[in-house]
Amino acid sequence: MSELITVEKLNSVAFYQIPQAFYYHPKYAGMSGSARETYAILRNLLGLSVKSGWVNEKGEIFVKISRERLMSRLGIKKDKMSSVFKELRELELIMEKRIGCNKCNEIYIYNAKELNEHYLESDLLEEISEDKSEGGGNGTPFGRRENSITKEDKTEVQIAEKPIHNKNTFIKNYDDKTKDTLLPVVKEVVLAKENLVDGEILSEFHRSFGMGKVSMKAQEVIRMFLNRFERSVVLYAFELAGAKNKSFDYAQGILRRWWQAGAFNFDEVFAYEEHYSSGV
Repeated sequence: MSELITVEKLNSVAFYQIPQAFYYHPKYAGMSGSARETYAILRNLLGLSVKSGWVNEKGEIFVKISRERLMSRLGIKKDKMSSVFKELRELELIMEKRIGCNKCNEIYIYNAKELNEHYLESDLLEEISEDKSEGGGNGTPFGRRENSITKEDKTEVQIAEKPIHNKNTFIKNYDDKTKDTLLPVVKEVVLAKENLVDGEILSEFHRSFGMGKVSMKAQEVIRMFLNRFERSVVLYAFELAGAKNKSFDYAQGILRRWWQAGAFNFDEVFAYEEHYSSGV
């Protein structure tokens, strides 16, 4: 019989580990669930590989496992398994070395630099009271964000909780807002000549998330999204996150969802949102 998880039994179960970057980094936005699971299984086998002596002269660990066994573990067919391995190779997450006929290939696992990034997941939770410190360490509230908001701000956010998915309305509102606030905000957020994104993007970032300083890491992520999405779509994701008083991580989640749906311009995004909200 199943039991609800208690504090005492929180860490009593063994898990495969899937890197957070597979869900947060734009590079892995379209990654299939089977590819994520396969990487986790292969990564988990490295410890056994070391015990078996499956290490080359450079100290690099490899896994020896047949595709048939992986197919059985994952519950997928041969064609799907082939596409998963192709996906992992193209993402530079594995490398296969052919050994010979009727022998398992040596599978080497890459630790891509993107996998070393750590992400806060407080935005996945519904609401976290800022007067509670459980799990925060040193009295820091678990779900606290960098940009604090006043009670008046919270009232405004509640009104804008469910923005209308209307292309013309957004464009008009954004144009009006830009005319009123763009210039003074740019003075706050343009920090140095080496900024990777322009003042308009930085201004919307400041308006949405309340932070004047945009880290170079965040700018790199924004630039990757801009290389894939129509510019106004990225700005729209910022506004949706800001209207819900969410962080930049939340905006990234919105963009990743659109990416996976193949919605990269305004028409595609609004068609997707209308379909999504209607529950079709």
